[in-house]
Amino acid sequence: MRFGLAGALVATTVMAASMAAAASQSFESPAIPANSIQYGPDEFAFNTNAVGPVVMTGVTFVGFAGVTTNTGSGDTTMGEWINTPYGNQTGFIQTFNSTPGAIDWTVSGLTVGKIYTLSFADAENLTVPGDNFNLSAPGGPTDAFTDTSTSWQTHTYQFTATSASETIAFTGTSTGPNEATAIDNLNLTAAVPEPATWAIVILGFGGLGAMLRRSSARKAGVAA
Repeated sequence: MRFGLAGALVATTVMAASMAAAASQSFESPAIPANSIQYGPDEFAFNTNAVGPVVMTGVTFVGFAGVTTNTGSGDTTMGEWINTPYGNQTGFIQTFNSTPGAIDWTVSGLTVGKIYTLSFADAENLTVPGDNFNLSAPGGPTDAFTDTSTSWQTHTYQFTATSASETIAFTGTSTGPNEATAIDNLNLTAAVPEPATWAIVILGFGGLGAMLRRSSARKAGVAA
């Protein structure tokens, strides 16, 4: 019974962990002009100023996807999304005339085989329905999300890293004439044992070894 208790102690302490930040993205850099909507690939000249397609390090905007800004009124000038509380800008995906958009976020410095948790926020457009989307990454499932709130909602997604660099994809799945959803506050974390946890684990194994040695000594005495 003592062996079982010691084994349970070690198993329990191994599971105690904190979350370490691995990467984050809130679409703040570069800053785009105030009161504007900037698409990535802007094939239809939908950008609301002459800056041109928005380019962000580590982020690829596909089709109808891009970045928009907050305004002092609480909504963008065009009435598209409620202000983001996570900065001054937010990313968005949009399906237009049955052509969906996507945001691909590439993160590096991952540990192969480690489980990562992504948290993010989304908000439905104020004037058109929210754009349903899939969230996927190598080593993880494809999760479907239905955006039905104009307020910011937080979600989580988990995957196991298959390489040091992974691309996490937000892909629109709506098929209607015009749907749009804002995506913001992406935070990727990995579970790591706390220093105190490692100390308890080491002590647990040490105690287990001591019990095994005492058990062996008792058996030797009985045999003699």
